[in-house]
Amino acid sequence: MRRLRRIPMPGGAQPNETPPAPAPKPTTPAAAVPVIRKGIYLSALVYVEGDMPAPADFIGPAVAALEAALGKTSQGHHDLTITLKHVEVQNNVEQSASESEEKDVGFQF
Repeated sequence: MRRLRRIPMPGGAQPNETPPAPAPKPTTPAAAVPVIRKGIYLSALVYVEGDMPAPADFIGPAVAALEAALGKTSQGHHDLTITLKHVEVQNNVEQSASESEEKDVGFQF
């Protein structure tokens, strides 16, 4: 009795094998998805510190530093813009946070 030897076919398919089914195509192309303008207000508690002479105004340079930091942060996200809408100075945050914990109200991280 003679044995038959299988000869590999190009592409790795064998004579009686069915080729794998192609991957399904998405039903909706990405270009067909509507694009809308979105926005969100986010609140963040930011602590800015630095060394300055005692009588010097610190709020102005601190706000400018925050604006500069936000500008640098948004450079990596060309499709998003960051606008600083409001700055509120809060001093003694640590003290007011401990008082708020007693009332179960306050800023949480």
